[in-house]
Amino acid sequence: MGNIIIAELYFNKRLNKDVNMKKFLLLIVCLLIASCTSSRNESNHWDFDHNLKFDQKQLDDKVYQVVIHRKKDTQFPQLAAFLMRHALDLCQNYGYKLEIIEGVEGFNDKIVAKSYIQPSLKAKVECAKK
Repeated sequence: MGNIIIAELYFNKRLNKDVNMKKFLLLIVCLLIASCTSSRNESNHWDFDHNLKFDQKQLDDKVYQVVIHRKKDTQFPQLAAFLMRHALDLCQNYGYKLEIIEGVEGFNDKIVAKSYIQPSLKAKVECAKK
C-alpha cells in the first residue's frame, strides 16, 4: 500500500510538472508570436541596391508615407532617386503624386554648418486613382 501511495504522489507531481511545462511553453509561443507581429500598415525595409534603410507606412488606400534614413555618406540625389523609383514600385504606374514633408537639402547647408545633420527624407506618396 505504501508503494502505491508513493507511486501515486510521484505520478501527480510529475503530471503537475508536465501541465506547468505545457502552460509555460504555450506562454512562450504566444509571446513569440505577439513579438514577431507588427502592425499591418507599417514596415521597415533595407534596400541593398541603394544601401538605404527606409520605413514605409500605409496611411490610406493607395497613400503611403515613406521615410528614407540617411547615413553619413548618403548624398541627397541618391535619396531623391530612390524615392522616385520606390514610388513607382508602390503605385505600379506613373501618375503618382509626391509630397515632400521634410529632409530636402539646401544649397548652403554644408557651407553654413559643416556639422549639421540632415533629417531623414520623409515623403507622402499618393498613387493615381484608376
